[in-house]
Amino acid sequence: MGGSDASQPPPMIDAGPTTCAAPADCAMGQVCCGKLNLAPMNMTCDIQSFDKTCQANCPTMVSFQCAPQQVQICTASTDCKDAKFPNCCTFTYDMKQATFCVDNVFKLAADTCN
Repeated sequence: MGGSDASQPPPMIDAGPTTCAAPADCAMGQVCCGKLNLAPMNMTCDIQSFDKTCQANCPTMVSFQCAPQQVQICTASTDCKDAKFPNCCTFTYDMKQATFCVDNVFKLAADTCN
């Protein structure tokens, strides 16, 4: 007889990375990784887009330039697992805020850190 075998579970559909707003949105072993797209606007940097997804690996790549950045999203410094980027700090880019893990140099340019 044709048809499907009810004892077999349906195939899993790969929906791609899970979006996140904070580290708590991700599964154990994952971090909330942000792709921060900064562009020059009126003599400052402006956030063009800020996409956040749960990932197992999110190497931080930040600079003081108005260019794309990859950051680890945080709500507190305890979320910052990379010893090179131990500070959870908030930055304002043309009236929009972004909070992520940074090193001790970037910390000096932050609005606030926690």
